[in-house]
Amino acid sequence: MAGVFFLGLGTGCLSAATNSWTGGGWPDVSWNNPSNWDGGTVPDCVNGADIVLGTVKNGDALKLDGDKTINSLRFSTGQGMSYSINGSTLTIKTGILVRDGQAGESTQTINSDIRLGAGAVWIIGGTHSDASIVEVNGSIKDDGRGYGITKQGMVLKLNGFNTYTGPTVNKTGKLYLNGTNATAVIVHNDGAIYIGGFCPGATNVISNSRSEYGFVCVNNPAGIPRARLTFNGGYLMCYGPEKRVFHQQVVV
Repeated sequence: MAGVFFLGLGTGCLSAATNSWTGGGWPDVSWNNPSNWDGGTVPDCVNGADIVLGTVKNGDALKLDGDKTINSLRFSTGQGMSYSINGSTLTIKTGILVRDGQAGESTQTINSDIRLGAGAVWIIGGTHSDASIVEVNGSIKDDGRGYGITKQGMVLKLNGFNTYTGPTVNKTGKLYLNGTNATAVIVHNDGAIYIGGFCPGATNVISNSRSEYGFVCVNNPAGIPRARLTFNGGYLMCYGPEKRVFHQQVVV
């Protein structure tokens, strides 16, 4: 994504404000291997650094090897390079996650748990509305601080048991809720939300879309048994064998 910049926070860490993955230690893809980072320095300070994952090989399974704190995360690999981050917990202090457009048709998967240190802004760049994907299988949490996720761009899939307490806002592109999300879900503009998981209790799904492309698609109606669906525009679609027990309140 051209025009996206990361601000160094002047933390005084021993590592640089921005650390880029070079993969020089391959096939050892441990976060803790200095050879995998520019300057031979592991971004391992309490205040974190802006992380750019650039030279990652297709199919690599990067290992955190212990909990890590960073300022922000940027996927900046080339076309067709799919890979994953695994193990432990990754704390993102600013909540910023960016997938650059040149990543094209590929999937970057986070199997680690994520802790939000601020309200998150996730920008998913790419070239294909169905095949430019960031997928999170770990749990996303915020320690009860009210932080949410605002997403725009291509495809984001949230598959884990998520406990963050702020709203999930999809401004553009596709958002798949395949895991558990307990807070309000809002779709704007040309955004589309696919609910295939469990969104329990007082979950609100609010469509403020003014576009023919904006809609809420419920693949698992039983997953939101007491939800309130409020539509100020857009569309609602229901699928699956459970659709006959779709008892949500719909407010137009």
